[in-house]
Amino acid sequence: MYTPVTTLRDIKEFLEAKLKEHNYTLQAAPRDGTYDHREDKQIIPPVRIAAMPHENFAYMPVGELFPSAPYILVSMDKSNTAADDRSMDVLIQCCVFSTANYANQDERESNVPDELAEIDLLNLLEWIQQRIIEAHKIGGATVDYPIQMGSYGSKTYTYPKAYGYLSFSVNLIQPEINRDWINNY
Repeated sequence: MYTPVTTLRDIKEFLEAKLKEHNYTLQAAPRDGTYDHREDKQIIPPVRIAAMPHENFAYMPVGELFPSAPYILVSMDKSNTAADDRSMDVLIQCCVFSTANYANQDERESNVPDELAEIDLLNLLEWIQQRIIEAHKIGGATVDYPIQMGSYGSKTYTYPKAYGYLSFSVNLIQPEINRDWINNY
């Protein structure tokens, strides 16, 4: 029987496998939080089963060995159960870090990250969306359409990171219901 937890694990493992298969890397944000001496490190974004609080997600500690960006979080928005139907709304949240700095007037690189994080975010969201559409079924869950995509761009305190999400519903495979037993009860 598929539950919300097993479904989220399947989606997490699916995304991890696809990211690794395609060697999808993004700029890692410096671990010390200073942006004036960046590490030029590209990593495959880690995927976790977790959710960001909407208003304070920029300040959320995500784990000691977990980089501050990029990352992908998989979570459940809500779940519905009926006698012969079970569905769940899935929320995939992503965080990326700007990969370049603005140039100063004298053409030297500044310490101010540019808007490339937004472009990287949109590319990542679209890439994930395409992998989900191609698969259509992940583990025991069948994807329902449409897949919604959005960003948290209005949150000015997220700079130099960019945050966005995908949301969609899945139908979970139900175990067979013994209707004879129900009718005789």
